[in-house]
Amino acid sequence: MMKSSHQGRCTALNLRERRKARRAVGGGVIADCNTEDRDGIMAACFRYIVNDVNAAIEFYTRHLGFKVEMHPAPPFAEISRGDMHIYLTQPSEGGGGAAMPSGERQKPGGWNRIHLIVDELDGTIAKLKSAGCRFRNEVIQGVGGKQILLEDPSGNLIELFQPNTAEYRAPGSGSEARRH
Repeated sequence: MMKSSHQGRCTALNLRERRKARRAVGGGVIADCNTEDRDGIMAACFRYIVNDVNAAIEFYTRHLGFKVEMHPAPPFAEISRGDMHIYLTQPSEGGGGAAMPSGERQKPGGWNRIHLIVDELDGTIAKLKSAGCRFRNEVIQGVGGKQILLEDPSGNLIELFQPNTAEYRAPGSGSEARRH
């Protein structure tokens, strides 16, 4: 079983408010980074630039337990796992995939990544390799556990991490500091 930890914060409106807002604006992307949910906890939101939104949806839902929140247009989808949301965006003429004022086009890849905690890294790797998934490196042992970098179909990274001990606490978990 994988658990998510987050390395950035953005709050999405709760589901009822989001559906109501989507109807009001014809299905567009609605997010309010200044609103907390009923429990005062903020969702972690990330944008990954991808080559093919449909291939990315298939990868994240099939292999990593994400679910589709919305897919209103071919170059955009929102997926989630727990309180982590990823905006999958293809480079395009407008919106989150638009070129920079300099003309530079956005592209997938790089070294930024989400961090998913797994209970049994070796078994997870074997399962993903047998499904044809690609890794950027081999397993490395760090101070807090062992990890490997999984690539999505566009080359974006997902760090799979198995803590050394059951007492490992994901960054930001269980701390009152995350609510302030």
